[in-house]
Amino acid sequence: MHDYKLFVHHKRRKVVAVKQGWSWPAFILTYVWGLWKTMWFYTLLYFVIYQIAFIGFGLIVKAINRLLFPGFDLFSNEWVFMFTYIIGFSVMFASLGNKWRERTLLARGYEHVASGEATNSDVAGRS
Repeated sequence: MHDYKLFVHHKRRKVVAVKQGWSWPAFILTYVWGLWKTMWFYTLLYFVIYQIAFIGFGLIVKAINRLLFPGFDLFSNEWVFMFTYIIGFSVMFASLGNKWRERTLLARGYEHVASGEATNSDVAGRS
């Protein structure tokens, strides 16, 4: 059983169930999941910050290597650092993604009407 929050858009007559807590699809698919859930702002923000930080991190690692260890390639396996960085961003998106989805729904005119437990989002939407 998982906790869900139900949101209703009265004009569109739509009900959306948002699971609470960790999101495995958001962890695995990151910004693709954000696009799928039509969270344009958070997905664009994530993508821009991710790209800037990824490039910046790579430059910082190379600069530290050149300054502190000239002639020795200490960070020859910088892909390990990049992989750790990617996992960190995935964890952030997975842990905050459903909260961001709630905010997006509220901004689009949805109203939070109920909370409860269900086995999946289809069951939660029917309750």
